[in-house]
Amino acid sequence: MKRALILLIGVLLCFSAMYGQKVDGIKAEQSGDFIKISYKILNSTPDQAFKVRILFSENGGLNQEIKTISGDVGDQVAGGKEEYWALWDVLKDKEQVQSLEFVVRAELVKDLSKTQVNGKVRQKGSVY
Repeated sequence: MKRALILLIGVLLCFSAMYGQKVDGIKAEQSGDFIKISYKILNSTPDQAFKVRILFSENGGLNQEIKTISGDVGDQVAGGKEEYWALWDVLKDKEQVQSLEFVVRAELVKDLSKTQVNGKVRQKGSVY
């Protein structure tokens, strides 16, 4: 019985962590040789950090990771922003491009938000 309860709690915690990492509103616009990619990490807080990767698919092909990119990407992207953006120097990665689709993956790597348990405020301090 204890194992089932522990397993249930673990599953519920996983679902709550996945819900807090949902990426939405991915938009791309061209500006000369660059593409500006904007996105939102829903329900993130300033006390969280994310590992963000942006991938592209050309003409419906396989997803490939973008190499020459700057902005809100990498291992320690701070949470809590209304909108995130990245700038891709396209011609450094591809000679020419046609139809592109983008995928943004955000993985929660640190959560220092405060929680209230039995009327007491506790610092989470979780590092994943």
